[in-house]
Amino acid sequence: MKIKNDNKGSVTVFLCMISGVMLLLIICLIGIMRYRWEETQLVRCANIAVRSELGKYYRPLYDTYRMFYYVDAVPDRFDAGVAGYFLDNQKNMPDFLRLTLSHVDVSEKLYAINEGGINVRKQMCSGIKYMLGEKAYEQAVKQFRKKEEELNDNGLNESVNEELQKVESELDSVKEKAKLESEVLELLRLVEGISVVEGKVMCHQEFVKEGIPGEITSSNAGVDCNEVWKKTKSKYWSIDALPKLLNSKSEKAIAGENESIPVDDFGSWSNKIEKLLQTTEKAYEIANSITLSAEFGNVGAICDVGLFKKLLCNNKSVLQEVLRLAGNAKTYSAVEYQNWFDISREIIDVLDNYHVKELIFDYSTLKQEEVRDPRENAAKMVGGIVGLLVENRENISKKVITESDIYAKLMEADNETVQNADYCFGEDAEELQEFLGECKDNTESKWDEIGVRLYVNSFFDNYVNKKSGIIKSLPEKALDYELEYIIAGKETDEQNLKAVINSILLQRTGVSFISLLSDKVNSNKAYAVAAALVGFTGVDALVRCVQLSIIAAWAYEDACVDMAILLAGKKLPLIKQKLNVTFEEMLLFNREFIQKKAAQAAKEGVLDYEALLNTLLITKGKKLITGRTMDIIQNNMKLNYSRKFSFQNCMYGATSVIGCSKPYELSTGVKYEYD
Repeated sequence: MKIKNDNKGSVTVFLCMISGVMLLLIICLIGIMRYRWEETQLVRCANIAVRSELGKYYRPLYDTYRMFYYVDAVPDRFDAGVAGYFLDNQKNMPDFLRLTLSHVDVSEKLYAINEGGINVRKQMCSGIKYMLGEKAYEQAVKQFRKKEEELNDNGLNESVNEELQKVESELDSVKEKAKLESEVLELLRLVEGISVVEGKVMCHQEFVKEGIPGEITSSNAGVDCNEVWKKTKSKYWSIDALPKLLNSKSEKAIAGENESIPVDDFGSWSNKIEKLLQTTEKAYEIANSITLSAEFGNVGAICDVGLFKKLLCNNKSVLQEVLRLAGNAKTYSAVEYQNWFDISREIIDVLDNYHVKELIFDYSTLKQEEVRDPRENAAKMVGGIVGLLVENRENISKKVITESDIYAKLMEADNETVQNADYCFGEDAEELQEFLGECKDNTESKWDEIGVRLYVNSFFDNYVNKKSGIIKSLPEKALDYELEYIIAGKETDEQNLKAVINSILLQRTGVSFISLLSDKVNSNKAYAVAAALVGFTGVDALVRCVQLSIIAAWAYEDACVDMAILLAGKKLPLIKQKLNVTFEEMLLFNREFIQKKAAQAAKEGVLDYEALLNTLLITKGKKLITGRTMDIIQNNMKLNYSRKFSFQNCMYGATSVIGCSKPYELSTGVKYEYD
C-alpha cells in the first residue's frame, strides 16, 4: 500500500532556499576577500611606489658623504614619480583585479633644513658608524673621549680658568685706582705740559702753566726737575707782560709823550688767554673727578689733587674776569689812553691772584732711563699673524666661496663667530680684563654629539691634515680648510685659518699667562719694567696694570711659538714645562724668531693641531656645526657635480595619500623616511 507524501514540494523549496543563502554567503565572502585583497594591494603598491621614488637618492652625495637625500628641485616631480611606479606595478595584474589610480597627493615633505637639521646630524652619525663598523666606531668614540679627558688631566683647563678668574677679580679691585692714577697723568699733561713715556719726558703744546705771571724762571713755574724744565722752558710766556706794557705806554701817553697802543698785540694776547682758559677748565674737571671718587683718599699721587682743584678753580675765575675786561678793551681805539690805562691796571690787579708756582708735581721718583716697552713688538705683529706663524706663506690657500653661513642663518643657529684679534696691551685695566676673560672663555669646553664631531673630523680637511676622502675623493674642493670653516664661518680659507689661529692663541695665551704669573722671577721682571714706565706716579695700581699687560704680551708671544709648532704638524706637551720666549727675547719677536723656535721644538707631545681644533669645535652649537657642514657639502657638490644642487631641495621623507577609483574607491596614506 503506497503512502502519499504531501511535503515533497516544501522540502524542495527549503533546499533551494538553503542553497541560495549559501551561494549568497559565498559570493559575499568572495567580495569581501576581493575588497580586502585590493585594499592590501593598494597599501603594498603605494609603499612600493613611494619607496621606489625615494630610492632615486642623489648618488654623488651618497658616494662622497654617505648621505641619503632625494633632490626635489622640479615641481610635482615626486608626485609624478610615485604615480608612475604605481601604474607600472598594475600593468601585469588581471583586468578584474587591476586598480585604477585616481589621485596622488603628497601631504608632507621632510627636508634637510627642517627642525634645525636634525636629520642631517642623524645621517652624519649613522654614516660614520656604517663606514667604520660598530667596533671601530666604538673605538673611535673612546679615543675622542680620551683626548678630551687628557685636556683636563690634572685639572689643567680648570686651574687655568680659576687663576685667570683670580686675576680678573684683582683687576676689579685695582682698576678704579688705576683709573685715578691715569687721570693724575692726564692732569700732569694738562697742567705741566708733559708726559713721561718709557722713562722719557715728552712735551705738549698747550698747558696750564705756560702762562706765568712775572719773570719766567724755574721757581716761578713751580718746576724743580731739570729734565722737565729743559723740555718746557721754551713754551712758557709771561701772562702779565702785555698788560704791564700797555699800562706803561698809556701812562706815558697821558703825560704827553709820543706813544702808541699795540692794539693788534692785545687781540692775539686775548686769544692766548682764551685757549689757556679752555685748558684750565679741562684740568679742573679732571681734578674735580679725582676728588669726587670714593678711592681718592687711598691714592698717593705725584701731586696734591685737592690743592690743584682749588687753585685751578681760582685760576679759572681769574682768566674769565680777564677775558671780560679784555672784551671791553676791544672797543677802545689806539688813542684812548686813559681807557687803556684803566683797563690794563685792572687786568694787572686781577692777574696778581693767578697761581702757577703752587701747582707743584713731585718728580723725585722719576728715573731718566732708556726703557723700551716690550709690548710694542707683540702689538705690531697681531694684524699679520698668519704669515708669521706658517712655515711657507705661499702655501696658504687662496680659495673663496661666494657666501658663508647659508644654512646656519636659515636654521637660525647661534653664530658664535671667532673674533679677529685686536689685542690691546696698553694700560687700560678694563681692556686687559676683557682680554683675560677671552683667554679664559677659550679654555672652557662643553660636550656635544661625538658622532657628529667624529664625522666632520673624518670627512673634512684642515690646514695640517689633508684627507683623501673616507668614501670617495672629490676632484676639487671649494675650500681647503673645511674644519676651520665649520669653526669660523668665513668666506675665505685664509680668513678661516686666521680666525682659528687667533682663537687657539687665546687658549695658549691663557696657559702661558698663568705660567708666567706663577713664576716669581719672570713676574718681577715685568714689574720692574712697568715701574720704569709709569712708576714715578708713586702708586702701585697703575704699575700693577702695566705689569699684567706686559705679562699678557709676553704670554701672547710665547703662545705664537706654540701655534707655529702646531701648524708645523708637531705636538705640544699637555702641561707647559718651560717658556718658548724669555724676557730678553720679547724685543726679538718676529717671523724669523718664531720659525726658528718652532724648528727647534721637539716633536713629542700630546696636543696636536686637530686636538685643539676639536676644543674649539665642541664650543659650537649643534645647529651651527650642522649648518656649516651643509655649506661645505653643498659648495663641493656644486663645484663637482651640479651647479643647481641645494640642501633646501634635499628631501629625506614624505607622506603621500594614494587613491584608486576601480574596482573600489579606496585611498591610503604612506609615510617613509630614510633611516
